[in-house]
Amino acid sequence: MLTNKLLSVSFAVILFSITGFSQEAKPIDKFGDANCEDLMARLDGFAIAIQNETNSHFGYVVIYEGEHERYVYDRRSNGRLKTFSPVEGEANTYGEFIRNYLIKNRGISKNNLMIVSGGFREKFSVELWIVPRNGKIPEATPTKDTLKYRKGSTTDICDEM
Repeated sequence: MLTNKLLSVSFAVILFSITGFSQEAKPIDKFGDANCEDLMARLDGFAIAIQNETNSHFGYVVIYEGEHERYVYDRRSNGRLKTFSPVEGEANTYGEFIRNYLIKNRGISKNNLMIVSGGFREKFSVELWIVPRNGKIPEATPTKDTLKYRKGSTTDICDEM
């Protein structure tokens, strides 16, 4: 009788430790400004990671608003890196593009996807995570309290979508 209880307790401890290890969120990718093709390739890899985890995990996307860096070409230079302040609402537009692309083009269920604003950083960035259904959601790590926006309106991320 005592050995059965001891075996049951041992089994419960082993089972708890196995499931405890799987409760960690896994970072899949992290990137800043990306052109359309690069963004879709990264999202394709993310979709595969979500699908490989069956229904035990979901995709978690954190978008940080921040300045953008782009090469500007003109007659005087062969291209120079310039920094631009974001337009208000750009992060939301980016999040909507990610959501629509993963759901419509990659077949990810909206129940398997969560997209959140992470606040502000010096540079625009996106983090892609895989999180267990009952696991701990990664904390956002903003590095700035506020951000200066430039005038203008948001544009589509990829026109061919």
